[in-house]
Amino acid sequence: MIKAIVTDIEGTTSSILFVKDVLFPYARANLADYVRNHADDPQVKPLLEDVCKEAGSELSTEQIITHLIQWLDEDKKSHAVKILARPDLGSRLPARRLQGSSVSRCRSKSQSLEN
Repeated sequence: MIKAIVTDIEGTTSSILFVKDVLFPYARANLADYVRNHADDPQVKPLLEDVCKEAGSELSTEQIITHLIQWLDEDKKSHAVKILARPDLGSRLPARRLQGSSVSRCRSKSQSLEN
């Protein structure tokens, strides 16, 4: 039984433009509210602490958000950015859903693997 499939979507399962033009803007638009609303969640708090460590100082929530958005804009390879900017956090993100042919293809492929 397959439990997980790990892929690198940039240029592998979809166009790199999909990542640049859809995923990054989606993450950028939702990241601040998500961090503000979940800063004390046990899954999020360690990631915010990682941001402080990477930045080299204690930061307020707003300063953490500023760093995360700057790193997202710079495409910085940061573990915290990779996790917090994911559009697949399900109910932890706002109800707005990603749309597009690449997303539909990925969903249909993953659903067929589940069956």
